[in-house]
Amino acid sequence: MDPINEEIIEWFHSVLRNKLSTKEFEQWLYDKKEILEESIGKDVYFRLINLNYNSKYVMDELEGQLTKILNYRSVEGLRSEIY
Repeated sequence: MDPINEEIIEWFHSVLRNKLSTKEFEQWLYDKKEILEESIGKDVYFRLINLNYNSKYVMDELEGQLTKILNYRSVEGLRSEIY
C-alpha cells in the first residue's frame, strides 16, 4: 500500500465537511479506483464503495470508515481536526 496522498485526504475531508455531496464522493471513488486501491488497499476501497450512498445514515457509516483510514482514534478526534 502506498501512503495516502494529499488529494485523497482532501477529498475525504471535503465530504466530511459537507463541502461535496455523498453522491459526488461516491462518483469520485469509482473514478479513482486504481489510485485508491493502491493507497488504501482493495479491502478498504471495497468497504467504501459498498456503502449505501442513498441511505440517510451514510455519513455515520462514512465517518466511521474514514476515521479508521485516516488513523484517528475516534470520530470526535476526526471532527475536531477537520472542522
